[in-house]
Amino acid sequence: MNKIICLCIAAVYIGSVFNGCAGDQSKPIETGGSQDKGIAVTVDTVKRATLQGYIVAYGTVQPEPGSNGVAPGSVRITAPVTGVIASVNCSEYQYIGEGRTLFVFDTTVADAAVREARNALATAEKAFNRQKQMKEIDATSEKQFFEVQKQVEAARSALAAAERDRALHDVKAPISGVVGDIAVRIGETVNTAYVMASIWSRNRLIVTAKVPGSEIGAVTTDQPVIVYA
Repeated sequence: MNKIICLCIAAVYIGSVFNGCAGDQSKPIETGGSQDKGIAVTVDTVKRATLQGYIVAYGTVQPEPGSNGVAPGSVRITAPVTGVIASVNCSEYQYIGEGRTLFVFDTTVADAAVREARNALATAEKAFNRQKQMKEIDATSEKQFFEVQKQVEAARSALAAAERDRALHDVKAPISGVVGDIAVRIGETVNTAYVMASIWSRNRLIVTAKVPGSEIGAVTTDQPVIVYA
């Protein structure tokens, strides 16, 4: 996305400002022995002031590209899972902080998988505790004890996987920045790796603008710039 912008470059001028003319405090102008009534003028103190003018230019703004091992100034937000978009919690050109949830996929299936995995773990742990009690009185075999122990470990791994999958349904911002074009809407089905949006770092933007030739002489380095998007 190359965003079109209007650029105002401040051109600073130093000049003298008169506070104005007023009053009737001057002496009449005398000519040739006769007295002609002149124009009364009062001159106030001359003050030095800074005057600012602006040069208007139009162009585009885009993130800084990566080079020499430095990552680019923007990141693409891709879909981590395949599913239906349940909510969009950001808007285009909005500034967001790192870690903020941008999109949420429908979690009906993922939530059910987590509940099922938790129930399976609870059942396995109950069976394992029973085996430990039986082992203390030599009422079970070593083989059966270790089989139940493996079931607990497998149930824990299954729960961890289900919770990781559930967490992927909440798409969070990896960096702070400005949200670029959003390519998804609520209710749409999105496939894994689909680019849903982008985030631009505000500290790594490049502005390209065309300054009129008649104004180029007033442009110097380190001048303040105002960007209107």
